[in-house]
Amino acid sequence: MNLVTAFEEPVNAVGAARSVAAAKALVTRYSAIESSFGDGATRNFVVATGEGADTLSAIAEPVSFAEAVEGVVDTVRAALGVSS
Repeated sequence: MNLVTAFEEPVNAVGAARSVAAAKALVTRYSAIESSFGDGATRNFVVATGEGADTLSAIAEPVSFAEAVEGVVDTVRAALGVSS
């Protein structure tokens, strides 16, 4: 699922649940990459494979897993209309 595209459209309960589930799956995947290959590996992985690049497009330089998570969480919050 393209989370960025999903968030550009009005978000209903089902769409929000799917987007949050997709974001959690992406965070889990990036967590495994970071623990295996170290801080900054997420950015290298996204650059090399393009996986998740659309989700992280709002992050100028996702140099660490923590920054990637922040970006995903901020995007989900914005889509749901929840303030930080």
